Amino acid sequence: MVKGIAVLFEYETPKLVQISNIRIGVTQRLLQLVILIYVVCWVMIYEKGYQENDIAKSAVTTKVKGVGFTKFSHIPGIGMRSWDVADYIVPPLENNALFVITNLVKTERQSLSKCPESSWVPEAACYKDSDCKPYFISHLGNGAHTGKCIIKPGNDIGSCEIYSWCPLENDTLPLGRKSFLFPMVYNYTLLIKNDINFEKFGIHRRNIQNWASKKFLRTCLYNKTDPENRFCPIFQFGTIFEEAHVDQSIFISGGVIGIDIDWKCDLDWDVQYCNPTYSFRRLDDAHAKIASGFNFRYAHFYSENGTNYRDLIKAYGIRFVIHVSGEAGKFHLLPLTMNIGSGLALLGLAPTVCDIIALNLLRSRDIYQRAKFETIAEEQAHLSSRRADKAQRKKYGLSKRNTETINENSDENGKIIQWKDDQEFTVSDTQTIHSST
Repeated sequence: MVKGIAVLFEYETPKLVQISNIRIGVTQRLLQLVILIYVVCWVMIYEKGYQENDIAKSAVTTKVKGVGFTKFSHIPGIGMRSWDVADYIVPPLENNALFVITNLVKTERQSLSKCPESSWVPEAACYKDSDCKPYFISHLGNGAHTGKCIIKPGNDIGSCEIYSWCPLENDTLPLGRKSFLFPMVYNYTLLIKNDINFEKFGIHRRNIQNWASKKFLRTCLYNKTDPENRFCPIFQFGTIFEEAHVDQSIFISGGVIGIDIDWKCDLDWDVQYCNPTYSFRRLDDAHAKIASGFNFRYAHFYSENGTNYRDLIKAYGIRFVIHVSGEAGKFHLLPLTMNIGSGLALLGLAPTVCDIIALNLLRSRDIYQRAKFETIAEEQAHLSSRRADKAQRKKYGLSKRNTETINENSDENGKIIQWKDDQEFTVSDTQTIHSST
């Protein structure tokens, strides 16, 4: 048990051993070179490890412009008419998003009245009135049962009458699955105004350049390859669709497109170089087999002769979601010293790996192990034994000296006795010692 406790108090110190082995030497230098390249190229240059960073706080506002025209006289509720922003942007304002209608189904002049439930609702099928429970509402239905079964002439099975907005909704796309109502959506334009703040550095930027004039904003359209128009905050929807690589299905059934605004700012340079980059991508699954696309319903309400009516619109379209990310960096001594220290610590990994190889994988590992590890327990025991012997001899010599007696002689002239400390003693009378110095 004593030995087990003693192990806890053993002290180890590194021992420097020089190994003349080309493979070990080359391995060490290669490891050091790789670590050095990683620290300098990746950490310091690519990741800018010498900079302090801050995340941007952002605000976004949007405005859509464009007018469309349809002449589908055979489609109820559409017909020949003009469509402006108030018609196809629903709702008029969202937080970092907007919805543009590209296709719709309109059911006109619905009023609160009684009509047969839709035949595709399972609970609506009936043969007699008792099959329709009054005030029953199916989770797939359109209203509450009145308790009456409506059977059309020539049919054996009927449908329960309901109290609802009648006539019931028309859910058939006006142009089918091959086309959509508003192809002019390609020509609509979207203005995005984006302001960001890097509070740590006291920097405010916006995506409208300081040099931009009113004339420039009235005439420019975003073009990522143009030296000036790549800073234009006005985007034609056709450009967005092209860069997002969408197909025609998104205009028929609807979908979601993401607009990413990314600010990467190096504030060690002039702040005028802190500008955004834009990217566009479709966010929903274009190849989903069920529940694909995006749509919702809204209504216009009005009253005639005391009767309330509504025009129900099922709108298909594209929801644009705007996401802003921003990060700025500026030189600071603290991250620089921390990354340099981390790099130096990583360099210490090379000798450790080489030790593992030399002590475990090489043929001469036994020689290296004997040279690397040395225990001095026997030398310590020998040294302790010598110290104990020396202390014992010293103790024995002192005891012998104390046993010496003074020979007392009655000499009338006295006798002088000299000790090692050079003191002289005169003995003049028996049992009396006088010190003379």
